Amino acid sequence: MTVTRTSRTANWAIEVATRMKGARFPLGAEEARRRLEGVSVGNRKVGELLDHVEFPIASPTDLLSAIKAQITNVPPHDEEWAIEAVRALEGARYPLTREEAKRRLKGTMAKGMGLSRLVDRLTFPCADPAQLLDQIENAIDGSIMY
Repeated sequence: MTVTRTSRTANWAIEVATRMKGARFPLGAEEARRRLEGVSVGNRKVGELLDHVEFPIASPTDLLSAIKAQITNVPPHDEEWAIEAVRALEGARYPLTREEAKRRLKGTMAKGMGLSRLVDRLTFPCADPAQLLDQIENAIDGSIMY
């Protein structure tokens, strides 16, 4: 497995969400370590961060929040939108439609922008939360042309 380096602050959350696809929750420590092997946040391996997390983890949102709580070198406001978006999307059925994404993301903010307003710039349907988060991050960065 290759090591994932994050160039943008929220990439770790997207990578974690991607690797958790299909996981059964509550999630134990061994399964979390196996799925997240090689993932890094800045210069810290997620496996090291998991040493300080209490298991079992009830949901993907709780896993992201637990990892975030262990991060000291990433300003919380930079990746908080991804955790809030995952929370808003929890329980959604995929593929996700544009209308459902707008409804669920209403009130969720990222760098002063309402995420529901970014939805028109994204491609739908979205196959899974990781795909949607990646598109949102690119839209926030202004690096896509949808």
